[in-house]
Amino acid sequence: LAEDPQRVRDWQDALAKAWTQEDPDACATLSVDGHVKVYTGRKGRLPKHFVSSRKLCLPASAGYWASALGGRPLLCLHKDLDPTMTHALEHGILPALERLGLPGPDAPDLTAGDAPAPALTLVFDREGWSPALFARLARRGIAAITWHKGFRGDPWPEEEFRAVEAPLHGPGGVRTSAVRLAERRITLSGGPGVRQIRRLLDSGRQVPLVTTDMRAPTERIAGALFSRWAQENFFRYMKDEFALDSLAVHGLAAQDPDARAGSPAWRALDREAARLRRRLGTLRNRAADLLRGTPSAKAAAGAERLQAGTAATDAECEALKARRSETPRHVTVAEPGEDDRLDALPSRERLLPGIVRMIACRAETRMMPAVAGAQGRKQRPRRPLAELFRSDADIIPEPDSGVLRVRVLGTASNAGDAALRGLLDELTQTRTLFPGTGLRMACELPGEGDGNGPEGP
Repeated sequence: LAEDPQRVRDWQDALAKAWTQEDPDACATLSVDGHVKVYTGRKGRLPKHFVSSRKLCLPASAGYWASALGGRPLLCLHKDLDPTMTHALEHGILPALERLGLPGPDAPDLTAGDAPAPALTLVFDREGWSPALFARLARRGIAAITWHKGFRGDPWPEEEFRAVEAPLHGPGGVRTSAVRLAERRITLSGGPGVRQIRRLLDSGRQVPLVTTDMRAPTERIAGALFSRWAQENFFRYMKDEFALDSLAVHGLAAQDPDARAGSPAWRALDREAARLRRRLGTLRNRAADLLRGTPSAKAAAGAERLQAGTAATDAECEALKARRSETPRHVTVAEPGEDDRLDALPSRERLLPGIVRMIACRAETRMMPAVAGAQGRKQRPRRPLAELFRSDADIIPEPDSGVLRVRVLGTASNAGDAALRGLLDELTQTRTLFPGTGLRMACELPGEGDGNGPEGP
């Protein structure tokens, strides 16, 4: 099925276009995130990625997903050689969205003086931080919303913060959360002018985010970024229930020798520079501790030795940084030696199962409202749905009444049956004919059928 990668991509584009046309408002703001799949095989040498769930750098491959707010997946991107988040946004996700007609040919330049409304908004985490990228996206009519990476500014007065209700989008719908927000206009170094929005936590900490959308209300901007956790929950659920981290094939992809990849020599120098910076910080802290207060002659001598070591380490670090700046950061796949050459998982065999998983997840999500409505305050609709998918059922054809009765044998509890009853009624009301027959499907629980078909044939 994955033999022709173009056919697989065309299938994904057709599905994504249908989903976009089905709910264009929900696709005006998309959440983009990467998912790291750990590689435990022994055949290949994959690049290492930081795996947040394990707090380790492990051999892995990365895929990038775009989802509507609330976690409904729209498209996924896999490459043989893993790009960075910023590269994947501009050279992978954006071309795929343009094939869907997003942001459109009439998208305005957001850097214009009248600050027009964006044609498309992308929400992502700190991995996609790049002021230069924000400017390029803004000129194409695309607004960015992300956390302000590496910010070390002074706190704002608490009087600037106001209480608002931020909309939080989830698979079950939209709810609101009371937060305290404030905003100012700033200009990023090497980037465009943005709105910096800060959230004041109960602890007094101020968490900053930035956006190039100059029109949307503050609470809507903040709610869109807070709703990004729906995509994180999507990854976790897909790992547990849809085998997101399983390998479709055990082979490796043949690499294009002219393809660009990270340089092993540059990475080694960068690791060594980071080690020296940590050592430098330790030496400076120890020297400061010895000199704190009224130091003794012994402490002063120890601090002098530490300062000498600090100077030597600092000189070594500067020399290493100079060597790193002279070393190319990217090389062709064929350049490194055999021991340093990296392998990759085949992208086309990863894309096909990804599309199937998106279809399954969206179908399940579509069933959730009917189940959640019967669960009261504590709504966890995916649990009874998972039980439904594992339940046995009797399939009873009734040709005389033109009905194919699907009698689900029930879940493990009366509460689970009650939660599913509304969904089964909704499925019955679609009056779906079973393919290849003239029988209309009627879904029910035990004891509900009367043998004559619901409301006649």
